[in-house]
Amino acid sequence: MAVSNYSGNTVSVYKNTSTAGSITTGSFSSRVDYIAGTQPSGIVIGDIDGDGKPDLAAVNVTSNTVSVHRNRILNSSLVAWYPLDNNIIDNSGNGNNGTDQSFLPAAIDRFGVDSKAVTFDGIDDYIVAGDPIPEWRGFQSRNF
Repeated sequence: MAVSNYSGNTVSVYKNTSTAGSITTGSFSSRVDYIAGTQPSGIVIGDIDGDGKPDLAAVNVTSNTVSVHRNRILNSSLVAWYPLDNNIIDNSGNGNNGTDQSFLPAAIDRFGVDSKAVTFDGIDDYIVAGDPIPEWRGFQSRNF
């Protein structure tokens, strides 16, 4: 459920935690607020960017803008998938591309294929994998 907060210049999202067919006063989690323009007066939910996920937009009266909040909920419980094709690009569709922070050397994988794995020394080797977003707080906001 989503509501606009006219005086607060935000929109709030409440995650439905109920089971199918049963909504009670305890069916929604605490709200998560997203910044909007000045005095949001109406909202619409729909797939704005064509990725198959519902996005949220708010019309802001005083600032004469529209705030678009892009849904960044992960496609599944899989956060990232790195096939290590000589890079650390996320192939899960979630956009969590990695950045090598320690110049990891390419290595032979478990099937004997060269340059399909990396070697970690257990001391200071690591990959930064973007900014994982908690499942339903995943909106990326823009004002237009």
